[in-house]
Amino acid sequence: MMNFIRKNRDPYSWSYHNDLIAALGHDLRYHVSLGAGAEFELFLQEFYASSPKQFSPIHFLSASETESQEPMIGVITRDFGMLRVLEHPLAREFVSFIPWVYRETFFAMQRLIKQLGSNKTLPEIYKNIEDIRWVNHKLSRRSMLEEIIQSLSQIKLHEFWEAIPTEIPLEIWLNVVTQKIKALIQGESKSLKLPLPCNENLFIPTVIFWLQLLESVLGHRYRHWKVYWSDQSLLFMNGPHAPCEVILLLEPETASLQDIDQKLMIPKDTEITLMKLLSCWGEVLKG
Repeated sequence: MMNFIRKNRDPYSWSYHNDLIAALGHDLRYHVSLGAGAEFELFLQEFYASSPKQFSPIHFLSASETESQEPMIGVITRDFGMLRVLEHPLAREFVSFIPWVYRETFFAMQRLIKQLGSNKTLPEIYKNIEDIRWVNHKLSRRSMLEEIIQSLSQIKLHEFWEAIPTEIPLEIWLNVVTQKIKALIQGESKSLKLPLPCNENLFIPTVIFWLQLLESVLGHRYRHWKVYWSDQSLLFMNGPHAPCEVILLLEPETASLQDIDQKLMIPKDTEITLMKLLSCWGEVLKG
């Protein structure tokens, strides 16, 4: 399952020719009878049964420590769903970086889904779906790490916070989220909803920030999980869950101001970068 596109292919390319691509919607059923594709179809059927009639596109990433299961990414809209199984070994090694490395795949899926309602023949649609397999992602380990570190090092906490649609004071919000992450660490909760900025330049770096933070503090508990994100929120789910639980992502954000632990030493310096906050917050959560 680890074949390259060609023998002399670019060693920095993250595209594998035997990545499974599945798509489903209306009269479209492409590769949904194959393994992960069949499971994806069942998931969508249950999800659509409880989802609202209209919602913004949902992106997802599924990962597992099980060697027999590769990471999966995809996009879900009210009418269509697309899935890509990632065979590249670096996708498993750097799973929390997948939204960054495969961002062009997410964009390509969303563009194609928008076109599926047009008067295209099934052969044309199938070819367009297969073309997503060839969306190229060229990064070495070093360049990938450098890009992500540079990105998180350029974003200040106040820039992130100003782009978050909430009226909750920053200090209270930091403590609320800290307690929710601790509940996840202690096994008291299996899901966590986190905010994303209304700023295109900060959006994907913030997704990476949250995944890196959770990966660093959950340790061996970070096993079989899925993360879903849409316009303003990210939903992390650790362990098995019902498709209907994903609806939480689409619900209005609420935060309790009760039982706040005022002793938590979260940095209040809004000039701190997300890279520095990642380290500081991780230490607090591990303490």
